Amino acid sequence: MKNSAMLLLFGMRRIEMIGRSFGRLTVLRQAENHKDRVRWLCRCDCGKEHISYGTLMRSGHAKSCGCLDRDLKRARATSHGLSKHPLHAIWKGMLTRCDNPNREQWSDYGGRGIAVCDEWRDFVRFYEDMHADWRPGLSIERRNNDLGYGPKNCVWATRHEQAANRRNCVWVDTPRGKMIVADAARLSGISAGTIRQRHFAGWPPDRMFERNPKGFNGKNCPPGRRISV
Repeated sequence: MKNSAMLLLFGMRRIEMIGRSFGRLTVLRQAENHKDRVRWLCRCDCGKEHISYGTLMRSGHAKSCGCLDRDLKRARATSHGLSKHPLHAIWKGMLTRCDNPNREQWSDYGGRGIAVCDEWRDFVRFYEDMHADWRPGLSIERRNNDLGYGPKNCVWATRHEQAANRRNCVWVDTPRGKMIVADAARLSGISAGTIRQRHFAGWPPDRMFERNPKGFNGKNCPPGRRISV
């Protein structure tokens, strides 16, 4: 039974939709129904075509192709002065690393499946979740490097803390326990390059921090003056 006949059968009049505007949407023609629900092809003020249900448009729940929500989010950020807040630059950098394959860092982020959660694609939501603990000099850090950006996996960290959490970070054994090469170099006075070279050459922990040994021969290097860390 055609839609018009069904409406008459139940004593309902057909609501004329073509040419009407709802928010940014202007109805062009009826589209293919979905599960016996009438849908309409519309043109949005932004130029895109969009299919929506008449009930959603008439009730005010559908007002655009989606561009209105994006514009409102930008307006919210601007109206609160947040577009110039340091967190806004951090947020944009986070999105770029995950979304833009033309960026140099993309292969370490979006290229291996790291994404920004849906909630944080709205800057105001990101700001509300993270601004209380932020301080100048801190950067956003993921607790688990194999998971994406979201409130359950992100904290603020210093650059030093971030360096320790990098996937390619080199850890070495020292008398004070395991630490990254940068920390071992700072405490021992031996350059990071030397420590890294000795580490990959196979030096044992009790020989790693000898200063100026007379020869460099891997594990069999003669002992020099040891530097405690």
